[in-house]
Amino acid sequence: TSLKWRKSFGVRDITEESCRCIIDKKYTYARNADLNGSPLIFIHFKHHDKSASDEAQKYFVYILEQLYFEELGRKTVIVVDMNHARISNVDMTFVSFIINVHKHYYPDSLSYLLCYGMSFIFNAFWIICKKIMGAESTKKVIFVKKADLPSYIAPDQLSIDFGGTDQWDYEATNSTGDN
Repeated sequence: TSLKWRKSFGVRDITEESCRCIIDKKYTYARNADLNGSPLIFIHFKHHDKSASDEAQKYFVYILEQLYFEELGRKTVIVVDMNHARISNVDMTFVSFIINVHKHYYPDSLSYLLCYGMSFIFNAFWIICKKIMGAESTKKVIFVKKADLPSYIAPDQLSIDFGGTDQWDYEATNSTGDN
């Protein structure tokens, strides 16, 4: 099933250049590691545009593939930044895709997911996500505030926006977080 999906989705054909519109929006990137050494994938929903959902999906898979080979199959941590996101940024198609990709095509690749800055406005969104995810996957979701982040990620691995000390500049780098 996974091989059929990989072929139909065109995983081998996805390149950084083919995802340029998402990269330019500073929407998603891999950078640093958590306290256990698991690579981090940041998703900033405030930059998400529902009309680019297909491109966002491809870019997400591109990052997963890059990390899988660079990190030799090490589990990843996803940091979902809901800070400053609006209802118009929430895309159930993209969120369902992230959930299903981990559930069906990259099983056991997700260590946990940190949901940062989610306001009460998104409670209905979370209820829907829980139904899609199922009980086992839901256990991997942790809601955090800025003060909680150092329990999972060292300050030198977090950008200043998250209360850390990493002064990395997205503008001067490529998508995999390398300078």
